[in-house]
Amino acid sequence: MEQLSTLYRDIIRKNNLSHLTITLERVENIKYVIKYYNFIKYDFSDSKIADESVKLLGNCHILNLS
Repeated sequence: MEQLSTLYRDIIRKNNLSHLTITLERVENIKYVIKYYNFIKYDFSDSKIADESVKLLGNCHILNLS
């Protein structure tokens, strides 16, 4: 799934990128990003996300499900 150099991957994982809104549709990708990254804005309006995945969004600041 990850096609980043380790330098960029570590920068993205460690920094708070509050200006980015992450838009994902596949639930497998959503779970992966929630587990390994610290984004705070998500747009899952076109996804089939379920309650158990939403529970994992502890650091989420903005979540669009509509």
